[in-house]
Amino acid sequence: MKKIIASLTALIWMFTGVIPALAVSDTDTLTTDQQTCMQTAVTKREDALMTSYDVWTAAVKTARTTLKTDLVAAWGKSTVGEVKTARKDAWKKWRDSRKSATQILSVSRKSAWNTFKTDNGACKPPATGKADSAGDDVKAN
Repeated sequence: MKKIIASLTALIWMFTGVIPALAVSDTDTLTTDQQTCMQTAVTKREDALMTSYDVWTAAVKTARTTLKTDLVAAWGKSTVGEVKTARKDAWKKWRDSRKSATQILSVSRKSAWNTFKTDNGACKPPATGKADSAGDDVKAN
């Protein structure tokens, strides 16, 4: 039902010319305050995202190093049963560490985008498309 209403509303808007009146022209200008505000908001978001990925990369690298050490130690065991148990434990530790790092990354990305949405709203820029409101990092939202 909602889709039908939304479709009918869109058709009415299209035929009455309301949509062109709401559109932002490419020739509209931004104020200096809007430009500065958005540049600051984008810089803040991108810095936060880069930091999130740096933290994730470091955590995964540490987990991978630990996996290597644990697997080498596992193959130093004297019985097949001990080797099997140690290898299984090493891989479980790796999976848990990687999962934890990825969860932290996800939370950090969401936080960066939520902060950006707040900052973006405060800047009150005209609509310029989805590049900075959805971006390639949209899965974080």
